Amino acid sequence: MNKKQNTDYLDLITGRRFKMTFRVKAYDYLQQMFGPDAAFKEGQWEAIDSVLHGDRTLVVQKTGWGKSLVYFLSTRILRDSGKGPTIVISPLLSLMRNQMQSADRLGLKAATIDSSLSTEEVSGIEYRLSQGDIDILFVSPERLGNDRFMERTIPLIRDGIGMFVIDEAHCVSDWGHDFRPDYRRISRIVRTLSSQVPILATTATANNRVVQDIQEQLGSMKVIRGPLARESLHIQTIVMPKKADRLAWLSSNIKKLPGSGIVYCSTISDCELVARWLTEQGISAVHYTGRLTKEERIEREESLLQNSIKVLVANIALGMGFDKEDVGFVVHFQMPNSLLTYYQQIGRAGRKLEKAYIVLLHGEEDESIQQYFIRNAFPSSEDMLAVIELLETEDILTVNQICSRLNLTESTVKDCLKLLLIDSIVTKDGSGYTRTLQPIQLQDARISNVLSNKEHELERMKSFIHTEECLMKFVIRELDDPARNDCGICSNCNGDFVGRNIQADIVFHAEIFLQRNYFHFEPRKQWASGARITENRRCESGFALSRYSDSGWGRLVRIGKYQNNHFDDQLVVAATEALAHWIQSNYPNDSFVVSSIPSLRRQDLVRDFAIRTAHGLGLPYVDLLTKTESRPEQKRMNNSHMQEQNVRDSLEVNNSNFNGNSVILIDDMVDSRWTFTVAGFLLKESGYDRILPFALSSTSESG
Repeated sequence: MNKKQNTDYLDLITGRRFKMTFRVKAYDYLQQMFGPDAAFKEGQWEAIDSVLHGDRTLVVQKTGWGKSLVYFLSTRILRDSGKGPTIVISPLLSLMRNQMQSADRLGLKAATIDSSLSTEEVSGIEYRLSQGDIDILFVSPERLGNDRFMERTIPLIRDGIGMFVIDEAHCVSDWGHDFRPDYRRISRIVRTLSSQVPILATTATANNRVVQDIQEQLGSMKVIRGPLARESLHIQTIVMPKKADRLAWLSSNIKKLPGSGIVYCSTISDCELVARWLTEQGISAVHYTGRLTKEERIEREESLLQNSIKVLVANIALGMGFDKEDVGFVVHFQMPNSLLTYYQQIGRAGRKLEKAYIVLLHGEEDESIQQYFIRNAFPSSEDMLAVIELLETEDILTVNQICSRLNLTESTVKDCLKLLLIDSIVTKDGSGYTRTLQPIQLQDARISNVLSNKEHELERMKSFIHTEECLMKFVIRELDDPARNDCGICSNCNGDFVGRNIQADIVFHAEIFLQRNYFHFEPRKQWASGARITENRRCESGFALSRYSDSGWGRLVRIGKYQNNHFDDQLVVAATEALAHWIQSNYPNDSFVVSSIPSLRRQDLVRDFAIRTAHGLGLPYVDLLTKTESRPEQKRMNNSHMQEQNVRDSLEVNNSNFNGNSVILIDDMVDSRWTFTVAGFLLKESGYDRILPFALSSTSESG
């Protein structure tokens, strides 16, 4: 054997020992986490081995397969060999918290940087990074646009980044079901990393087109892909248009489903509604949405993990990565936006169970909700250009200042600025934004592709609901899974496993519940400028009889306003009963009069309704307010500055002999609350006592 052959032989032997040492370590750590009988699932060691050898690796495996285990074990072994910490880009707070608990089992010191942390907390994490005291850092994608994180936090990492992980990597792709603009920053970071830093991307929902797009953005990657069918999931779809019918179905069937589980809704308001209904029906349930505080989310996640509740009623805030091995069922109260989202969500169930039950209830409002989300997914080019042109005339502007100059919603302004920041067309200094010298190149084609794909995915979702073929096969085919066998256990393969019939008496109770599902709203406490509205000039807490989009009262409000120009007597009776109960419960000793918000377009519509309601309450009706000039409809005003000014410029108080009385102030719709805020302020200034706002419908649909 010559010298070169001897060297090659020694390299081969060393490489084999190196690989065997890693494998032994990986098995030791696996059993430390899960017990002495634990073994890797097919593809798990292959993925870990790929990462440990520095390969750029994309793992596409079914939900519950254990993708996070790959980067936990890889991190442990890399840290043992002296490498720097792992950075994990993770899209959801619930996902981060869940994974941090898993990291503890391996003795990994984990931390997270997200929007909920204070400056002092971030500084503490930065110090720990500089001392090598953090093994794995979870970071929200939005943080990649934070100058402090990129310019200070990352350079503080002792020994440099040991591994870079993109969790839920489909978010990188324009074609992914959950494409997020912030993920576009990842490809720029990847290009700056040394070729010695392993890169791991993981997802359960990537079809061939998404895989190709991920590789185009992150570079050539070794793809480790497994079968996506979930053998434990029994799937059934039920077309059930009316919301009352679906509520009745839930109360009749949830108790029969095994263990605890999740009911998914498409909107925040429906999450709250369904949880309240189930609770009234004696089923322990709480809602889970992005409106909850961090502490409330953790508490409710823990309630489900410990099986101390039967149902967690959630929206997409619980969409990815929530890891509970014994979720017995997932029910969709409404159709999700795509089969890829659907696969993610049903994947929460049956991870360590032989059977778990998946039911999709398809309602009449489903498509309109999803079309609303599609329409509002991105700001228009016109809005983007309006923001750019404004910034070109000013040195620096805050979001608040931009809203005071442009009739755009605050969320639209923020979305515009986010996209412009990503493309370096604007820059941020503190809370202010400045135009850069970067030429304007809007991503119109890219956004158009994303929206077209969302429309296509919604059509496929609708086809799934009505298909007669195997439901599991239909789902995984959308992810380009090569499997072609029927599952044999879904309702199309094996018949219904839950009933479709509902009891008439429960439906009746559900209809009453919906009719009394009042929308409560709090008074505004400050003007759009930020100045405080003193407490003695604020309205009381108010409520609306219905939500505008609902069947029942909402439907009658729509017909009355846009077809008959007259509100039905049923609405008068319902409003009278609701107001009488509200007054008796909260203000039994007040002397009330009834008044209404005036209109020049439909002069008699609300006034006539208010007069009839006053008669039903046995109270005097008084025209306390006058519309001084015709102004654009309030719904055409898109932010608080415009809404406040639009009302303030057109209302004045009439003289009256009822000063000192409290006022029930009636309007047909409430959304931003600015009409009630300004009107109530003017009436309080004129000497009236309490101002109780009441509307027939709320058009504030909580998405």
